[in-house]
Amino acid sequence: MANGWGGARPNSGPKKRPDPWTLTVGERVDLLLYCRSVGYDPVVAMVDMAVDPGVPERVQLVCHREVARYIHPTLGRVNVEHSGKIEGDLSEKSIEELRRLADEYRGGGTPSPHRGNPRSS
Repeated sequence: MANGWGGARPNSGPKKRPDPWTLTVGERVDLLLYCRSVGYDPVVAMVDMAVDPGVPERVQLVCHREVARYIHPTLGRVNVEHSGKIEGDLSEKSIEELRRLADEYRGGGTPSPHRGNPRSS
């Protein structure tokens, strides 16, 4: 409201209806069992279409993209904040030098004994 008092209560808006195309767990299990009973695997079918020379290239491209989602992880965005200054071209440095620079940046000055989770020691 204009005077700052009142207003809608949390969760009082219109209710979201479930998507009619969303399968329940039971429906997914039934579909999986049926696919197995007839020897059908959608990923294998997409691979077959992707390498079939008789399939149009646009369809092959879609098949490649969809199959890649099952094989390769999807990369997310990574935010990196850096307030220090590193001089020089990092691409010319050895991995040992890069690790030393990273350890110095973290404030340790000396390399950590492990390369895994620093809190697991």
